[in-house]
Amino acid sequence: WQTLVGGSGDQSLKVWDLATGDCLKTWYGYSNAVRTVAVNGSGQRLASAHHGGMIRLWDTATGECLKAFQGHNGLIGAIAWNADGKVLASASHDKTVKLWDGRTGHCLKTFKDHLNLVFALAWHPDGKRLASASIDGTIKIWDSQTGICQQTLQDDYSVEAVAWNQSGQILASSLRGGIIHIWDSRSGQCLQSLQGNANVIFSVAFRPVGATSSENDGQILASGSHDNTVSLWELAEGKCLHTFTGHTHWVWSVAWHPDGQLLASASQDGTARLWDVQAKECCLVLEGHRGPIRAVGWSPDGDWLVTASLDETIKLWHPQTGDCLKTFRAKRPYEGMNITQVTGLTATQRATLQVLGAIEN
Repeated sequence: WQTLVGGSGDQSLKVWDLATGDCLKTWYGYSNAVRTVAVNGSGQRLASAHHGGMIRLWDTATGECLKAFQGHNGLIGAIAWNADGKVLASASHDKTVKLWDGRTGHCLKTFKDHLNLVFALAWHPDGKRLASASIDGTIKIWDSQTGICQQTLQDDYSVEAVAWNQSGQILASSLRGGIIHIWDSRSGQCLQSLQGNANVIFSVAFRPVGATSSENDGQILASGSHDNTVSLWELAEGKCLHTFTGHTHWVWSVAWHPDGQLLASASQDGTARLWDVQAKECCLVLEGHRGPIRAVGWSPDGDWLVTASLDETIKLWHPQTGDCLKTFRAKRPYEGMNITQVTGLTATQRATLQVLGAIEN
């Protein structure tokens, strides 16, 4: 048969069957670029997903990498902890969703009903059900105990993100085309369609119900978009309340502080921003990453927030001062190796070794 070999920005080489369009084989090069991150309910453990399908578990107090494991055959688009922080879910470009033991890294279940790349997932507040979203235009609701798909919601386009409200009665999905759909999770009926200005909405998040605001009743939704903006939506009237500007590139991720007064956003421009929702202004810009930031999240108590970047680092930040509290980085193949006295290396070889962790005095 005739084949084609192609290289990608995800550090992979793929062999394609030209007759069928099937990917026959994938080889991954070295990359620790962090695509997404999730904090468990205790705030003591952090999960990160990296290029090549690697998942790492970290101790947030010490910065120690506790476990690294792999099971997907493609990039991981999303990870999320269940309510008790004992099970981690992952969604992958290999069309599957996997559940992992959050302590051992053992794969507990694999869900295989999607027909294309799985971009996003979100646990129901009860911790028993899981929603996954795919480029195949579907959202699937899974029983995490049995692995059975209980419900399939058919969307119009590729689904980029999903989020439950705090009661678990409403599910939001964002689509290519800049559309947000609001679903009744019990009946599967689409209740609302919100149209934004962006071509793609990458992230959605419901404002916490406990937020100290008279307007908040769990019906405020935040979104991060391809047009570099963060928007607030009011579901009761189906309108955009406010659009925050300041990022200079795509906004990949948005996350609410537990009290609902601050909203964090992560951008391709290499910064994270904190937005004061009442004052409707940016109150802090977090700078320190040397590459795009793909994900942002909060500790359960709101005392710190976490960012994940393609620069291969994870950073914890103080939300009042903007100080970087910790930086996590997985060990690279030549971490700490001193090549100062090594002879016979070209300039390119030295540069490559330094990228892989070698040092030169």
